[in-house]
Amino acid sequence: VNVGSFNFESLKKLKKEFGGVLPASKFYTLMEDITEELGGRVLRNVVKRTPERPKNGGTLKRGWKLSKVKSNPKSVTIDVYNAVPYAIYVEKGHRTKNHRGWVEGKFMLEKAENDVKQVMRIVIHNFVLKALKK
Repeated sequence: VNVGSFNFESLKKLKKEFGGVLPASKFYTLMEDITEELGGRVLRNVVKRTPERPKNGGTLKRGWKLSKVKSNPKSVTIDVYNAVPYAIYVEKGHRTKNHRGWVEGKFMLEKAENDVKQVMRIVIHNFVLKALKK
């Protein structure tokens, strides 16, 4: 599963707005720091939401990882992913073994992303204020 990512598509607009206040190098560092913080929040949230079997469980929970921040002049991204083979079935749902029923997905990554999106503005605002005070 590699579905969670944040992408600052309006990077050029933001860069233009901060152009006189922050040098380009500090601006990109700020965007990378914000992206890393948001990715970390999604990771913490998705691990909390991931179910585990009572006996010998936890493989799916331990499988969540955060990629390194990738940046270029147009975007800054980070991925939250899980390489456990059955992660997608727990996330999105799947048919039962006899193909007659459906097991609903847990949508733990989707819910984690939505939770972080609700506080994203505040996080970005706080990072920008902190950068401008320096």
